[in-house]
Amino acid sequence: MRRNRHFKPARTPKLSIRPAFADPAAVPSGQARPGTKGRRLGPRIGALTLTAAAAVVLWSFGEASLPGLDWPPNTDTDAIVDIAEIATPEVLADGLRLPVDPSFAFAPTVQEVVVENGDTLAAVLGKVDISRQQVHAAIDALRTVYDPRQLQIGQQIALTLKPNDAGPTLVGLELSSSFDRHAGITLYPDGNYRSFVTPKQLSKSRLSTGGVISSSLFGDGIEAGIPASTMADFIRLFSFDIDFERDVQPNDKFEVVYERYLDRDGEVVHTGELLYAGFTVGGKERGYYRYSGGDGDDAYYDRDGNGIRKALLKTPVDNARRSSGFGMRRHPVLGYTKMHMGVDFAASTGTPIRAAGDGVISFAGRKGSYGNYVSIRHNGNYATAYAHMSKFARGIRAGKRVQQGQIIGYVGTTGRSTGPHLHYEVLLNGKHINPSALRLPSGRSLKGAELRAFQQQIAVIDALRRDQAAATQVASHGE
Repeated sequence: MRRNRHFKPARTPKLSIRPAFADPAAVPSGQARPGTKGRRLGPRIGALTLTAAAAVVLWSFGEASLPGLDWPPNTDTDAIVDIAEIATPEVLADGLRLPVDPSFAFAPTVQEVVVENGDTLAAVLGKVDISRQQVHAAIDALRTVYDPRQLQIGQQIALTLKPNDAGPTLVGLELSSSFDRHAGITLYPDGNYRSFVTPKQLSKSRLSTGGVISSSLFGDGIEAGIPASTMADFIRLFSFDIDFERDVQPNDKFEVVYERYLDRDGEVVHTGELLYAGFTVGGKERGYYRYSGGDGDDAYYDRDGNGIRKALLKTPVDNARRSSGFGMRRHPVLGYTKMHMGVDFAASTGTPIRAAGDGVISFAGRKGSYGNYVSIRHNGNYATAYAHMSKFARGIRAGKRVQQGQIIGYVGTTGRSTGPHLHYEVLLNGKHINPSALRLPSGRSLKGAELRAFQQQIAVIDALRRDQAAATQVASHGE
């Protein structure tokens, strides 16, 4: 973890909070400066030193001794800025000083605690020997802004403690609650803990990149530096109308524009939305743009504003190959010719399987030679079925409503099966049909003000794509 800039006045000259003995002349001979015991924390857990130090002053000396301080500080400011903007750290008012008084011997000590396997928040707080009453009060206050059950192994928690003869007092706590927010609690003068949320200082940029398929779409995307989550979204978008096993060939091209969030050191801390997905298959170019007025798959449209979402997915499993089609075939286990009522997709055990469309689960359980099996009844006269799962997703049961793209289970080889794969069926009015031959209408189309807003958004994305293409061309000529 990087060192906390707030503890280095030389690097942050506007910072007003200083240790009690900020003036070297005020330090009695032989006496250590308070506030130097704790580890210095980086910007990911840094705002606590300001908040907690102010809380100690308030708690000890009262609000009247701090004229002009807006307490509690306003933490509603959105600190995520565009990459072109400069993120300026917020500092406390110039009038705020810790007293230069040798008796002020309880300057806050910040201690970093790392969550270990099996730890709860109560266990973490117990490691610093604060009282059980403080533990319960702190957790109750924190719950208003953060669910303690979300703690992860390796997560760092900053604790600000005031030493006492009877044991330390927890003055403040701060942790990272999401990629763009800190959450925590502060002890107030009335003896109660109150929660807060503060934004992290991040910059948002948009990156345009792409590649050519040489082995596999997913693998080549990762090789091009595209995050795995972005490639998964890319594949899911095109699963509406592309058979990845039959349609995609070497030398087909892919392109993405996606968001990235960077910290003050330029490190990527989060991958944002996929803004554009372009795919050239067999010489035919498809391009889907994200429209901010939509959610999920409903947020993506072609250049003319036509939604890409269809009633059912052709490929309900990620990164799979089509291993067997619909129709008569020689059964791999039984050894004789038999009608194959669906399409098989070979994939590694544990690969997520997604609901092909919105609907209600009509069956989820063991079903003879199908093994672990799920069937879904969709709007209209369609139904889909999924067989040979290794296991079901959490909460999947008969009667549960699911959304298109939601994970319902995982690839396996249960039932009568020779290897891990998904057997996928589509039924129309109770009769099996070929999933690969589905021709279903697209989703809604944008009109009027929505269409004009969408056209403005794609103009920005297309400009970024042109700039990237020009830069790539210059670089290739330079070689």
